[in-house]
Amino acid sequence: MSQIIEIPCGMVNCYLIAGKDQSVLVDTAGASSRQKVYDAVKGYKVTLIVLTHGHYDHIQNAAYLAGKLNAKVAMSEDDYDLIKRPSAHKTYGRTIIQKASCSLSALMYPLLKIDPFEPDFFLADGQNLAHFGIDGKIVELKGHTKGSIGVLLNGGKDFLAGDALMNFSKITEPFLFEDYGMLRASMDILMNSGAANIYPGHGHCYMKK
Repeated sequence: MSQIIEIPCGMVNCYLIAGKDQSVLVDTAGASSRQKVYDAVKGYKVTLIVLTHGHYDHIQNAAYLAGKLNAKVAMSEDDYDLIKRPSAHKTYGRTIIQKASCSLSALMYPLLKIDPFEPDFFLADGQNLAHFGIDGKIVELKGHTKGSIGVLLNGGKDFLAGDALMNFSKITEPFLFEDYGMLRASMDILMNSGAANIYPGHGHCYMKK
């Protein structure tokens, strides 16, 4: 059984999956949280950093943390272009908040600085993380981005969702998306997975009753 340690970084969450001999860091937050994330995980043997998708608030510290922790970095190949150019994918919104988020993101993209890095390997749906000491597998959760993924852990009890959904006061769609049909399908995967606990990239852990 792997322990899940939440690392809240303002509006975004990172998670440490602590195994017996190795640990996996899921997402790295934005640049302002660099030291906080490092301090939270430096006492563990982190051998892998999983990026749930390519948005800056999840990848901005990947290069730094990979170097400090001597860890490999992995993500979906479908989001590879986002780590080179944050505006590479067109985003959409249905609600006023989502549309505003799209506009704000478009304004921010030219100002973003992401330290360059190359993934050590790409992750695919169903891929097992046992090699990194974790009872978990990768699940495609496309829609927020075309390369969004999650991690299903502990025999299906726990599900790290990335930005496939949010949970502040209730479960909602993320702030923006690339493909709405895929997003809703991914939300259904999460809610119908049988997982007792769903850990989102934004908001609080959702514990099913």
